[in-house]
Amino acid sequence: MTATEAPPNNTFRLRGLETTRLDTFVDAAFAFGSTVLLISSGSLPSNYTQLLSLLADIPSFVLSFFTMMIFWLSHRNWSRRYGLENNWTIGFTLLLVVTLLVYIYPLKLMYTTLISFLSGGAIEGGITFSSATQGVKMIGFYGFGFCFLSLAMVGLFVAAWRARVALALNDFEQLQTRIGITLWIILAATGLVSGLCALLLPWKLGVWSGMLYWLLAPGIPLALTILRRRHQQSTARNVA
Repeated sequence: MTATEAPPNNTFRLRGLETTRLDTFVDAAFAFGSTVLLISSGSLPSNYTQLLSLLADIPSFVLSFFTMMIFWLSHRNWSRRYGLENNWTIGFTLLLVVTLLVYIYPLKLMYTTLISFLSGGAIEGGITFSSATQGVKMIGFYGFGFCFLSLAMVGLFVAAWRARVALALNDFEQLQTRIGITLWIILAATGLVSGLCALLLPWKLGVWSGMLYWLLAPGIPLALTILRRRHQQSTARNVA
């Protein structure tokens, strides 16, 4: 379907169906990150005890992998929808990749430590902290990494919005672009606030900074509902 054809049933027209070298590079970077996750799980077990230890590492691997896939799928969908490649989008794509590669191993350690804590030590692994303050700081580092990954996506969607005339985005596609910007701003802000709370507040308060992510469950649907209503009101005024 060309960019000038009307999409059936409010579907988004795909402008980036051709795979570019940048897309290939992003796919390779995420594949490499997945390999790093797998290698960090250890070598092949040689006895039953090592096998159990390897199996205990599966939950943290799965959680880390799916966290990575959220960003890979988001970038893939963005690339297929808009097909943009300029200095702005290349810069934010590289920010996404470099943050991922720096962030992937600390992410795995965080999930491993969290699972060990939630299981009461039944599943061993993770980092041993000499104080509660160190554990809280780890939450802060996670927040900043999540923030930078989300900011990279914000930049990509802003680039698509700036090019809305050149891309001939229709009313539905413009709404979806604004939704993308809003969604990733909320995610970036949550990671930033969580990281700042973890690093700046006393540890007894900072330890709760990780709970801020639970606010995303009601917060994102509420924000998107408000955005859609405003868009409908604006459209109705223009029609009138």
